[in-house]
Amino acid sequence: MENKIKEFKHLEKWQDTLASCIRCGYCFEHCPMFHHTGWESDAPRAKIITAFGLLSGQVEPSESAADKMFSCFYCMRCEAACSSGVPLTEIFTDAKKDLVEMGLKGPGTTSTTQLNCARCLICVGACPHEARSYDGNGITTDPTKCKACGICIEVCPAGAAKIEHHFGTDREDLIERASSFLKTHDSAKAIVFACNWSYYPELQA
Repeated sequence: MENKIKEFKHLEKWQDTLASCIRCGYCFEHCPMFHHTGWESDAPRAKIITAFGLLSGQVEPSESAADKMFSCFYCMRCEAACSSGVPLTEIFTDAKKDLVEMGLKGPGTTSTTQLNCARCLICVGACPHEARSYDGNGITTDPTKCKACGICIEVCPAGAAKIEHHFGTDREDLIERASSFLKTHDSAKAIVFACNWSYYPELQA
C-alpha cells in the first residue's frame, strides 16, 4: 500500500478522511450527475470508494477510473448533504490531479480548436477557476481546475472553445427545450435551474 500512496501524492493526505465516509448513500439524491446517468458509479459515494481503492491499490489507475472521477458538475450539493462532513469535491480534485499526472484525463473539461483560436486571451481572463492559460503556442486547459461551466465558450469571439462532454447540459439543447416548451404553452413560464458554476445567459431571458 505504501507504494500506491507514493503514486498519489495529492490524494494521500485524505487517507484518514476517506475512511470517515460511512457509505450511507445520502449524497445520491442530491447529485445531478447520478440523476443524469442513473449509474451508481457516477454518484459521489462511488467516487469516494474509487479514490479509496486507488490509494489502497485495490483499484488500478485507468481511463475508466478517470472517467468516473472527472464526471462531476462541482455543484457541491453532495458536500452540503454529507452527514460526515467529508470534503468530497476537494478529494475529487486531488484524485484528478494524480490521474492527470499519470496521463489519464476524463470528460467534462474544455478544450480549444487551435486553428480557430485568435489568441485574444479573453477566455483566459474570463475563467473564474484559472483553468485556462496561454503557453506561447495556444490556449491550454488545466483539467483539474476546469469545472466545465461554459464561460469560456460564451466569451470566445471565434467559437474556438468547446466542452468535450457536456453531461446532458449542452447550451443549445437546453435553449431548444426551454424555447419549445414556451412556444407550446402560451401562458406558461419556464424556470431553468442550473448549478452555481453554470453560465447560460440566454436562458435568463
